[in-house]
Amino acid sequence: MYYAIAWTVLAYLFFDYKVIIAIGILAMSYGDGIASLIGLRYGKKTYHIYQDVKSYMGSFAMFVCTFLLLSIALLFYGYSLDGHMIASLLGIAGMSALIEGITPFGLDNLSVPFITAVLSWKILNL
Repeated sequence: MYYAIAWTVLAYLFFDYKVIIAIGILAMSYGDGIASLIGLRYGKKTYHIYQDVKSYMGSFAMFVCTFLLLSIALLFYGYSLDGHMIASLLGIAGMSALIEGITPFGLDNLSVPFITAVLSWKILNL
């Protein structure tokens, strides 16, 4: 259900900015999904956010996956990746991983796409 909510709200807010919608959805669906898969399989060191158990390896996987997917999305939409863009993407991916890591009760499926989309819109000026 969160996926549908995130998609609908992002489409409404960023209708003319398809790349921003893609960034938010990619961070949620793939970044968060990879975080869960890698965290469950390889996450030996964990931390607790309320009743949620998350792993450092899962958070790192979220960071790497989000950075790669945001880079691919920008290239797909015709943007070039210069040094400033790459540094910005690293910061956005880091914030996405942090938000995923600290958001409790499964609400990261809402917080991650919205915060990632807004950060990308503001920082990258797309």
